[in-house]
Amino acid sequence: MNVCVVGGAGYVGLVTGVGLAQIGHRVVGVDIDDERVSALNAGRSPILEDGIDLLLERNLTNGRIRFTTDFDEAVTQCEFVFVAVGTPSQSDGQADLSQVIQVAESLQNHLAAYKIVVLKSTVPVGTVELVRDILGEGKEEGRDFDIVSNPEFLREGTGVRDFFEPDRIVIGTSSASALKATRELYAPLIDGDNTVDHAPIPVIETDVASAQMIKYASNTFLATRISFINEVAGLCERVGADVREVSRGMGYDPRIGHAYLQAGLGFGGPCLDKDLRALIKIAETSGFEPGLLRSVLDRNELQIDDVVRKVKFMIGHLLYHRTIAVFGLAFKAGTNDLRNSMAVKVVTQLRGEGATVKAHDPVDFSEAEQAGIHSCYVADPYEAVRGADALMILTDWPEFSALDYGRIRDLMASPAIVDARNMLDATEMAALGFSYNGIGRGVDPLSHAGRP
Repeated sequence: MNVCVVGGAGYVGLVTGVGLAQIGHRVVGVDIDDERVSALNAGRSPILEDGIDLLLERNLTNGRIRFTTDFDEAVTQCEFVFVAVGTPSQSDGQADLSQVIQVAESLQNHLAAYKIVVLKSTVPVGTVELVRDILGEGKEEGRDFDIVSNPEFLREGTGVRDFFEPDRIVIGTSSASALKATRELYAPLIDGDNTVDHAPIPVIETDVASAQMIKYASNTFLATRISFINEVAGLCERVGADVREVSRGMGYDPRIGHAYLQAGLGFGGPCLDKDLRALIKIAETSGFEPGLLRSVLDRNELQIDDVVRKVKFMIGHLLYHRTIAVFGLAFKAGTNDLRNSMAVKVVTQLRGEGATVKAHDPVDFSEAEQAGIHSCYVADPYEAVRGADALMILTDWPEFSALDYGRIRDLMASPAIVDARNMLDATEMAALGFSYNGIGRGVDPLSHAGRP
């Protein structure tokens, strides 16, 4: 089939585009970013994602994917229009739908032939009705267009695998013909044919409102699990338990499982925080009090304070003119994404209190503009720790476990580590002469401060 992906140079749009091309469709990715479009047509991916470069090169070579900034040309030739533009949070938490609205308004002029408009962007309930109203000016739903809500469940770092091996495919629509056509589009995945080697995928056929709520509820539940285990970690520090053992023991219960039960710095990135805030706003505007959802968000924001509190205990309450080395800036390992990174938030707080931060990440962020990260980025991890009063591990890159911590100890002004991802062995670090503090691993000295 002929598919246009609007926002095709972004994370969701690119993974979706190359995935659809790989299973046999002809895809045009349209985007307003000239540099990204040029790079993609030259075979260079702007995102760090395992497997994306190979798929991009393969499908450019066989002519099944290309990229353009020409919206008119891209949309005119397609049967499906995937909308994969951003819906960032506004200051009040509400999803910013301006890009979705702009796409709908532009698309309204290109409905000379029937098209299926697939909303891949994460949008609140009511957005389909909004898009329907825009497209319906002088056009008729069912004759000129149909709308499908098809939320994405891509995890950065494993997005390509998630496309080909999804836990489920959600198709929300009121049109039987659009449902049938969308199933046909995904048939190589659904049927588990020779293109993709895995078992058939569950397909959730539902209404558009439920499809959109499935996405928000899923991400919010994952955020809830993270906040829950971080709360348990704080309690473990009070009673001398190890949250890693607690999480391991909990996870064997089939009703619970092990996923998203790793205590650490909290949830960040472009999805969980944004979708949680949006769901809170949806509840508020619907006259529903989201008490649990608010507490999930509050717990996550407290985690930054807790981690900074740990480093203050180790080197002194005043951080002014103290040098803090930071390992990790990306919001998670395996990505080059700084959006809503908890590590960046910690760095911002440290610098706001007068600390000098020297930050290293396996991804080169020397040109990153967000929060002035470029000014504190250090390419070599050993240079980052030179003369540091403390080291904070904020992203779980496996490369950090393989470093020579004896050398790191010798380079630091004082051997203190706050391991906000529980990556290192506390006993080994103590044997090397480090003062070590993880998350929820035994008694936190601060937990007994002020007690007799």
